[in-house]
Amino acid sequence: MNEYTLKIANGRTIRVMAKSGGEAMKKAIKSEKCTPDEITVVSVREVHVYRRSN
Repeated sequence: MNEYTLKIANGRTIRVMAKSGGEAMKKAIKSEKCTPDEITVVSVREVHVYRRSN
């Protein structure tokens, strides 16, 4: 998983967990009700997710 920090044209900065850049954009568009042209990717950080089995 990657953590994407996205800046929206209205000044808001959001963080989205996604597997790809396209998925991050879709999540941002859905949550912020904006267009892809209004989004700028600020940073991408790889996050390792470990799951314990019981």
